[in-house]
Amino acid sequence: MVFAPPMLTAMLRRGALAALFVGALAPACGPDTGPKVPGDRYNGVFDSASLDLKFAPGSTSTTTCGSVRAPCYLAQQGWANGKAFKFYNIAGAATANAVRTTPSATVSLFPLATSSLIKVFHFPNNCAKGKEFDPRSDLFREDVQYPLFTNLPFPSTSSSVFVLPLVALHSVSVSGNTCNALKDAASITDGEFGARPSENPTSVQVWAPVDPSSGFQPLGSAATPPPTANAWFRGMQGLYLDGGRVPLDSSGNVVAMDGVILNPVGSAFESVLTNNALILPATPGQDAYSPVVRLRQYRMTGSQRLSDFSGICLAGATCKAKEVPIADTTASFNTIFIVAQ
Repeated sequence: MVFAPPMLTAMLRRGALAALFVGALAPACGPDTGPKVPGDRYNGVFDSASLDLKFAPGSTSTTTCGSVRAPCYLAQQGWANGKAFKFYNIAGAATANAVRTTPSATVSLFPLATSSLIKVFHFPNNCAKGKEFDPRSDLFREDVQYPLFTNLPFPSTSSSVFVLPLVALHSVSVSGNTCNALKDAASITDGEFGARPSENPTSVQVWAPVDPSSGFQPLGSAATPPPTANAWFRGMQGLYLDGGRVPLDSSGNVVAMDGVILNPVGSAFESVLTNNALILPATPGQDAYSPVVRLRQYRMTGSQRLSDFSGICLAGATCKAKEVPIADTTASFNTIFIVAQ
């Protein structure tokens, strides 16, 4: 129920844009471009404009994007454990800038089962290395296998469909394949090169397909590259933001962490894209961390401002200055998916 069916219109772009995926200014190439070995045909580059709006860049302004090219994916600032914390919020330019936790009286996002997620075949080192990558002429590498998406997060108008950046990874047993000779998930299910995918997923990840022609505001120092990687979909090359592993419960359901969004005084709700309005309980590497975040609501009162809060006080704890008491929040209204480093 999670992903809408694919739309295969306006999906091919070649030449300079294809080079952007691999960081090279390669010339325009015909459909036979690729390693001269048996395998799947190279079909160009996936047009990210076909994706759901949540996966679009957050800004088209050269002023907002600063030193990176516009449009750009914004590095949003929130707070975690009293410290500033930057991340990419997978909401992009969408007007409904989060996924409703309970969009209707009968449909709810949670519990979110692994079986409902898009399947991705991931076997980066299970291939024979080909020739050394030359950024001047090659569109993709032959020393590592990119993952193969079976579907992508295309938009849907159905209230029962959640378009999410979550994927279930499946390993593949395969032999005789040069790295990236396999570019289409259908070849895996058809058993090319003796391919046998694992029946059960090895992990669930936040992997958000993005527009490779856009810039990325840095999460850390300007020299720190964004956590992006290449992938295949039906022989087309694409780029995704890697938000890391999602914890699962004993039933295989996605485990979210509960953050807080600070709503202004009065009746308005704050946008989930507002800097300093989101407070998270953990950061990557900590046991409580999940890139899936349910946002509980905290209504500021009197003269309170966003700058007055930077942490969460859990139930039963002695609250410190600048902490939001979790007991004073209301249940989650929406869910976001973040990519952090």
